[in-house]
Amino acid sequence: MKVGRIDWKIVAVLLSLVYLATRLLNLTIMPIFVDEAIYTRWSQIIASDPTNNLFIPLSDGKQPLYMWIAAFFSKILSDPLVATRLVSVLAGLLGMWGIYLLGKEIFNKRIGIISAVLFIFCPFLFFYNRLAVVDGLLTTFFVFTVLFIYRLTKKPTLLNAILLGLLLGGGMLTKTTAALSAIWIPAVLLIFDWQKKNNLKRLLKLAGLFLVSGVIAFALYRILKISPLYYLIGQRTPDFIFSPKEVLQHPLDPFAFRIGDVAGWLLEYLTLPVFLLSWVGFIFMVVKNWRVGIFVGAFFFGPLLVEMQIAKGFTPRYFIFVAPLALTFAAYILGQFLENYQSWKVGVIAALLVPAILFEFLLVSNPEKAPIPQKEKTGYLEEWSAGYGIKEIADYIKMQETRNNLPITIGTEGTEGYGTLPDGLEVYLRDTKNVTVVGMGQRADIITIPKDLISDSKIHPAYLVVNSNRLYDKENKVLHLVASYPKANGGNPLQLYEIKSSN
Repeated sequence: MKVGRIDWKIVAVLLSLVYLATRLLNLTIMPIFVDEAIYTRWSQIIASDPTNNLFIPLSDGKQPLYMWIAAFFSKILSDPLVATRLVSVLAGLLGMWGIYLLGKEIFNKRIGIISAVLFIFCPFLFFYNRLAVVDGLLTTFFVFTVLFIYRLTKKPTLLNAILLGLLLGGGMLTKTTAALSAIWIPAVLLIFDWQKKNNLKRLLKLAGLFLVSGVIAFALYRILKISPLYYLIGQRTPDFIFSPKEVLQHPLDPFAFRIGDVAGWLLEYLTLPVFLLSWVGFIFMVVKNWRVGIFVGAFFFGPLLVEMQIAKGFTPRYFIFVAPLALTFAAYILGQFLENYQSWKVGVIAALLVPAILFEFLLVSNPEKAPIPQKEKTGYLEEWSAGYGIKEIADYIKMQETRNNLPITIGTEGTEGYGTLPDGLEVYLRDTKNVTVVGMGQRADIITIPKDLISDSKIHPAYLVVNSNRLYDKENKVLHLVASYPKANGGNPLQLYEIKSSN
């Protein structure tokens, strides 16, 4: 059956339902982790007093758009983690339609639909569409930005220029990485229609429209200048990226070492069949229509290579925003194949999707067994950054506060605003008026039990929450273990101690 004969409204509804079913199932099976705790807490603070706290993410040099959206959901949903993760879920839904439109616009509806299906069953996107991090929203902005760069080139109208500017500006309000899409705009010269007359005039018009887009994006980003914290973005930048001088001093370090990492992570997260098909699709696309192939390739390889060169810390999260374009490569060759070999359709689709479906099944049922890269597994599931036990501890504290009707002090490792603790506990205890959560870690660790916490325990209940490997005063007699929550794969447990001092 030809795709053109299918009722598109039915396809649209089915794709949306399948996407939402996969993303919403067991949405909180993975515990809150370090960045989610910070972003969720910021969202709650913004929601409670937007007038004074709208730009609080700037205090850590972060752009605030994700937290602004999450603040809205935190007002209407009782589970704070669901509220912030839902932003990524909905952003991913838009991203799925963005990659459909991109495939349809550049090629045809068949390739657009295949791209959307691959998006739904891509473990890389699946994983980050279910976490409260900005990268899922960034991915959606990036896909639509590439789409409208293409549209503006093919149909140079003021409306397309305005929409492109809004998308680019929105992306930069999410994460400045979005600016990497603008660097590769000159690639439109490859798809510019050189066969028409008045090339110079049309090029000048196109350049003017791209300038309009740039002005709009810049104006949107300058909204952040309203905040006195704006300067912190520049102050934190050296913590995240190498300066041009540093890059020139070591041009191949760490770039060369990251090539293997990126290839391995893409192989694991895309699954072997889709990874191989993406490469074949890119090569075939370049051979068949080199202008379009290199244009799309510029927006995949270009930002990826820049990130590999300038990023100080580097994880798969740093380049997820280009992953949908890899799916477009795969969809392109798959669309060509299925058009010519209809009888192979079921077998080919099964070979592609079965590994991805098994991967995603593990992510929603037993994430510690899922074949995610070890670097990711360590951070999200096994180390101090994984928040196993935080919600359970918060529920226990709420019960104690209700039962005793006394103030409670909770000391934690870490410091305010920069970690799974204390922010994770504050997220779940935001409406518990008599509970005070205080980060008491010296750097991160608890070297000795804080004297203030011991003093509080003489007046009212006091507790300490700490990962076992970050507590160096385990033999202190004031400590009474209440509960211990192990991390995945035998990671150091999170422990709840009651402080009981002798008067």
